[in-house]
Amino acid sequence: MNLFKLTDSSNSKFCLVVLLWVITTCTRAETHALEGRYYLYGVMEMAAGLQLEKDGTFTAGVEYGSASGYAKGKWYVEDDVLTLESEPTLRPAYELAFELFRERPKSALLQYAIQNKYSPLEFWTSHYILEMRYARYREPPRIKPEFVHFQFDHGPAASIKLTADPSSRAMLHYDPNRTITKIGLSTSQMAAPTRWFDVAPNSHMFNFWWKKPTNQPISYTEPDEFTLAEAHRRLEEQDAHQIDTHYLVEVFHYDPMKPPPIKPMTVYWQFKDGSTVTSVWTDSGQERIALPYQANKQLEKVGVGMEGATEAIEWFEVTPEARWLIVEWDAKPNPAYGELSDLFQYLQLDVTPGCLSLEIGGSTGCFRPG
Repeated sequence: MNLFKLTDSSNSKFCLVVLLWVITTCTRAETHALEGRYYLYGVMEMAAGLQLEKDGTFTAGVEYGSASGYAKGKWYVEDDVLTLESEPTLRPAYELAFELFRERPKSALLQYAIQNKYSPLEFWTSHYILEMRYARYREPPRIKPEFVHFQFDHGPAASIKLTADPSSRAMLHYDPNRTITKIGLSTSQMAAPTRWFDVAPNSHMFNFWWKKPTNQPISYTEPDEFTLAEAHRRLEEQDAHQIDTHYLVEVFHYDPMKPPPIKPMTVYWQFKDGSTVTSVWTDSGQERIALPYQANKQLEKVGVGMEGATEAIEWFEVTPEARWLIVEWDAKPNPAYGELSDLFQYLQLDVTPGCLSLEIGGSTGCFRPG
């Protein structure tokens, strides 16, 4: 007797319901089975412990030589990846570290303002803009855009697979006999885009930015579009040659973490004539600080330091053409939580049988139940 033979449609429906119940129950059981205490194995000279609670919170500690760290926060699982996120601190950052400085000319600043529809444009062209970017971003999740889809005013649609990270891009041959009308992105070739974007018929290059909130669909920004001439100015020689006969789509993951509060900081604008103007930066959520541009005064360098602490100013040299200044900053670990507490600020672990694995310091570690 074949126990799996279905005799009628009602039996089929009954078995399907039972099967779905079993799958759901097993999935929940696997998630619940992750709760408990874990210890780290496989990383030389490092000891760490992790406690996952039923309510979705965690506590963790780590020691490496004479350094240590402690953290607590929330945990969640999606697509066989367990993510730890430390709870945000309400206290101002103990100390800031300035990690990277870049500068751009006035033309790049104006183009940036136009693309992002910032207004009035006169403000952007008549000021120095100092952009304070928090340097921490969430890692791209496993679920991500894999294909880009094109629609035209006539003829068949087209789909192209995106290249792998970190530079996800696709090129489609340009056909002058038909006009591009829409672009969409999806997680597989067979899946339909969750959203189609109308695009200008004279655009040749498109930049998309995306992120995936926890247990929610992927969200995209409106694309930045570039004409053939604009694309030539932005691309390196090899890509600039190809853009004449292709459409180019570039897809970037952008999911910055919320910055911690900061203590008041002073920004020093030092000019070549020896004069200095100061601004105050008090809110970590304030990304831009502006100073009116004066054609008869050349900005020589910019400094950032704790308010009142003139001995500890971080200085950055500025070229004469620069109008858009970008500083990436981070918060140094709070000594109260240890030097290594940042390890758990945003940590992703692969869920495998009996192991929560991670790559750290060139080694593969494993948190095992204990």
